[in-house]
Amino acid sequence: MLKTLREKEEVILYNNLLDIPQQYVQEVLEYLADEYNREKIDYPYPAPPFDKYAAQWGMYVTYFATQLILYREHKSKDLDILFTQFQNRITAESVLSADICLRFIPQIIYELNLIDIEDPLKKKLENILHIWHYSGLEYTSLDSENLDFSVITSDPCLLQLYVDRIIRFKNKSVACHPAIIHHIKSSLGLYHQDFWKDLKL
Repeated sequence: MLKTLREKEEVILYNNLLDIPQQYVQEVLEYLADEYNREKIDYPYPAPPFDKYAAQWGMYVTYFATQLILYREHKSKDLDILFTQFQNRITAESVLSADICLRFIPQIIYELNLIDIEDPLKKKLENILHIWHYSGLEYTSLDSENLDFSVITSDPCLLQLYVDRIIRFKNKSVACHPAIIHHIKSSLGLYHQDFWKDLKL
């Protein structure tokens, strides 16, 4: 399912399976590690090492989110059981490794809005994106005021990728955040109006 989601941006699920076989988990982690190594070739700075635990956590979040949005059989009390908090310290490594899967959460929320805007799953996923906001820059409703940028600005590779993604998705609210705006100015340079006309720097 995750390979199809990453390569075709489609979700194909064959049954309502919330207990993931360990063999499948290991196969997916190998695939995600390969994807990370492939993507990092184009990173602007030396890439942080792959964080296997973060990738697995991001995989579970994305897998359960797609299961629940399609099968619609969950109860709000089940969400805390399925979507456990990340137990390790969040680092540049974990942000980029989890993003291999978490980057699809904004699309899942958009689909969820079409089905049931009051679904508690939406709030759960929004809370995840608030912490893992590198993966949430596509989500225009992301609350940028209280985001923590300490991890983002701690690593030059992650910081530049973050700025590039802001520009890609034209996320104005995050672009204008005091912790980020001067990095946006540096990346866009004198010709920022050619790249982003409605952004006032």
